[in-house]
Amino acid sequence: MRPDQRAPRDAWTVVRADTFAFFAGAPATFRSSPPVRRTFRAACGTPMTYQHDDRPLTIDIAMATLDGPDAFAPTCEIWLSHRISWASVDPLLPHFPRTKAEADAKP
Repeated sequence: MRPDQRAPRDAWTVVRADTFAFFAGAPATFRSSPPVRRTFRAACGTPMTYQHDDRPLTIDIAMATLDGPDAFAPTCEIWLSHRISWASVDPLLPHFPRTKAEADAKP
């Protein structure tokens, strides 16, 4: 995949790492960059989780992998700086060019 290729939607939820567990089997794990650990289903390559060393108390979970993704409604839209031009945004949600955490950290 080229660096400029993007998906129009990629929904994730963030939870406390100590409240999350896989119920069956262990996913494959790799470091996509030194501070980032990702898990995926080895049989098909489906991305499952993302965890950054700077945020060890949380884990990001790919919504498409959950049994009940409807339980987690979106609260914001992030990385709009990478949005595909034809992808719509939800006008009722807060929007951030990159991450919400970066916006929260600004004075």
